[in-house]
Amino acid sequence: MKAQLPSAVQKFAAQEMDRKQFLKSVSAMALFVAGGGMIVQSVLKGIGKSQPAAQKPVAMGYGASTYGGSPKVASRK
Repeated sequence: MKAQLPSAVQKFAAQEMDRKQFLKSVSAMALFVAGGGMIVQSVLKGIGKSQPAAQKPVAMGYGASTYGGSPKVASRK
């Protein structure tokens, strides 16, 4: 079985053009595809961010907090 190309691709392949026209057409198609990919990617990221973020669990009980201050403070001698 041979795969059928869409009619627009067949028309493009059958067109007579020089190298400059070909490169313009191919670069325009590449920009179109890349732009579409960026749009889809941003929409998918937007959908993922629309969900509420998980909240940090609140620790309670023994050992839940630092004892004697922040661990960033160096002890003095």
